Amino acid sequence: GHICVEMDPLWLPRDWKRIGGIDFGFKDPTAFLWGAVAPNKDVFFYDEYYQPGLTSEIHAREIQYRSSQNGTLRFDDILREPKGQSLQIARDFALIYGIFSRACPNADRMSSRLHLAAYLDKRFDTKQPSLRIVKSRCPNLVKEMIGLHYKDQDEQHREGAVERWRGEDHLVDAARYALSCRPTPK
Repeated sequence: GHICVEMDPLWLPRDWKRIGGIDFGFKDPTAFLWGAVAPNKDVFFYDEYYQPGLTSEIHAREIQYRSSQNGTLRFDDILREPKGQSLQIARDFALIYGIFSRACPNADRMSSRLHLAAYLDKRFDTKQPSLRIVKSRCPNLVKEMIGLHYKDQDEQHREGAVERWRGEDHLVDAARYALSCRPTPK
């Protein structure tokens, strides 16, 4: 199956549910993903925002602008990290800029990355993965997913083991937040 696809986000039907995932940062990038959920429950990540070192106001304005450019009229759900500085930034985004998000109900890295990985597996019925990424609009997500792996010298990993990942994971985190309330693909 093909995870990376080439398409114009404006081709996605407007009646598909729109989801987002956000991973706030300052030194590290603030990462935002736009997603659309097809009637068969497949998810298309069709745009990304990825910028470090800017204020919340600049991030919010850019997310609003990019939403208007990629055809996103509304979001049905935006999920984020449930703790830390993200909570205050999310409140600012909501009160000042009208970008509402809610805490990811399952932010445990190991289980939520396994949930994300299930979207990458080929479905039995279609022989295609349940996740598609518009490669030209999400280059950093593609790069992170290719480069994220366990450190070579680590012992065998089991669920619940201490996580030791190598690589940038800001958009991967945004993806796992966005998918956290979606059902696991069949």
